[in-house]
Amino acid sequence: MLRLQGCYHGPAMTVAPLFRRQVASRIRGLLLALAVAPAAYSQPHVAALPSVTAVQCHLDRGGRYEGRTAGPVTWAAARAFARQLAERVPDAAIAGLQDIDSKACAEKIRGFLAESTKGPWAFAWCSQGVRDKGDGLAIYWRTDRVSLERDLGKGPIDFLDDGTVLRVMGAWFRALAGGRTFGFFTCRLAPAEARRGATRVTTWAQRLEAWRVREYLWEAMVEHPDDARILAIDLESSFGSPAWFELRRDLEPDGDKRFTVDSQTALFHGKRHDYLWWDGHAGPRAAGGVIGKPGRGEHFGGSHRFVWAAMKL
Repeated sequence: MLRLQGCYHGPAMTVAPLFRRQVASRIRGLLLALAVAPAAYSQPHVAALPSVTAVQCHLDRGGRYEGRTAGPVTWAAARAFARQLAERVPDAAIAGLQDIDSKACAEKIRGFLAESTKGPWAFAWCSQGVRDKGDGLAIYWRTDRVSLERDLGKGPIDFLDDGTVLRVMGAWFRALAGGRTFGFFTCRLAPAEARRGATRVTTWAQRLEAWRVREYLWEAMVEHPDDARILAIDLESSFGSPAWFELRRDLEPDGDKRFTVDSQTALFHGKRHDYLWWDGHAGPRAAGGVIGKPGRGEHFGGSHRFVWAAMKL
């Protein structure tokens, strides 16, 4: 073993113990420095971004049945949706729902939401469907989290051969925590089995509908150019479709690709039709509007699952 030689002729000192003592001394010094000055090594505090948790849900026939469209009227699907929302999305503040065929149906769902979440809900509803009947859109909001500032109206996005009118509706809201204002919109595009111009609805017809939705959002928010706008939509087509790309020209998608329709046989037949979209202002398309990871509900009796995401304001 190598020894350090010097004038001192006592017991020789080896290299290895000396090296270990030097390393131990430096570690003790570093630990002492961290103990006396932890702030110098801690991460800076980042304030939480102002946001609102939004929900999108296509509720078949307003959730009247236990299944999709048949059986006794028990409101089983609507009740199950409300219970899931309360359990899985306790911070939900606003939601867009489709296939709500009457104002009475919308009021029934509001009651289920209030019962399950133990919080106050309000809604706005508009009709659509065959000759403007038998279908509808609704926006629901927690009145202790957001307030309705102004109705932004509704606009047509398509007319189908059977007389169906499809619309988009929206309103301008204020988040009670922080006071930020934002626009919220909801709609549903034409399903592929519908007929338009004597032919089945194509993906390019859906792209034209998506363009009308995009234009409506821009026009409705023209007086609020600096406000975020959120769209809850049943796209009736999947991720990467022409309608999806049309919306992406102005809006940022929620980023979740998990199936929401026919997802019990997801390997081959599932589709993602339900989306939340965000844009930060009236300028060029912005990014970073979806905060954290978006969520997806479980099956609650209809053909769709609901989705949610925290959106920046």
